Amino acid sequence: PAQAVRGNISNGSFRGVPFLLKDLVCASAGDPLHNGMRLLRDANFVAPYDTYLAARFRAAGFIFLGKTNTPELGLNATTEPEAYGPTHNPWDLSRSTGGSSGGSAAAVAAGIVPIAHANDGGGSIRIPASECGLVGLKPSRGRVSLGPDFGDVWVHRKGATRAFPAGYPLLRGTMWEDTGHPVLIPGSNKDFSYVLRPLPGAVKSGFSVNHGAGRRMSRAQAAKTLSQRKIDEEYAAAGILVNVDGHVPIDESAPCYKPAEEVVQCVVDAGLAKIEFTLSPLSSLKGTEEGRFWRKRKKKARRRAKGRSNEHY
Repeated sequence: PAQAVRGNISNGSFRGVPFLLKDLVCASAGDPLHNGMRLLRDANFVAPYDTYLAARFRAAGFIFLGKTNTPELGLNATTEPEAYGPTHNPWDLSRSTGGSSGGSAAAVAAGIVPIAHANDGGGSIRIPASECGLVGLKPSRGRVSLGPDFGDVWVHRKGATRAFPAGYPLLRGTMWEDTGHPVLIPGSNKDFSYVLRPLPGAVKSGFSVNHGAGRRMSRAQAAKTLSQRKIDEEYAAAGILVNVDGHVPIDESAPCYKPAEEVVQCVVDAGLAKIEFTLSPLSSLKGTEEGRFWRKRKKKARRRAKGRSNEHY
């Protein structure tokens, strides 16, 4: 196999090292991708492109020899799919390799390859490694990209941060290296929020996000001028779940904030980012503050709120 691909191997740190990909999530162009399922096996499904992770493996110089066995969708702690049958432990064929990366663990334990790809959501690297006498490396969450087929799990909210686009040096080695770090611009609890994907122009713009669109009404002003009854009725009509007592925190209600769309549109028009997701509000929940400090704070708020209209509860 090494001779067959000679000249097309990346000059990475692992140039020429034989490697196996687990047949789950990590797709390599032109190779089967069955995820342990008979349905995809019988359909002879072949991946049309490399996932970002597979592309990184190629760039590192690994040579893909094939795919390894996995249970259906990686949902079991043993590797015994109906599509390809059980994987046996090389140390004792009567014993299990564990799962769901049992095929990769068995291949390494048997000496077929020195290293193989695996993934882990609930022990799928750790269990087979322990059962096959190997060292399993489970990266921290967020270190490995699931793109382009799966979206990002984490976005940034609050606390000023630069919006880093794809290829930015500080993102090297993270799941956002190829896509850019997504940023959440939160609207009020009755407004839309937006997940933005930074574009290349964001590098030189100095664009950052901090607490969404910003206030247009102070907490004290909201307590004095807004009708609690009217706000509660508006949220109920919109189908937004509020606190168990049915009252919207008046100083966090929609009239206190500028529309998030104003900020988002400025960023998009400047070519700094694109809108990837628009999120609708479902609930407005706020914890109940207890203790001496909060009692004093509430007492001061009641004094400041004297003279409110009769529409207030």
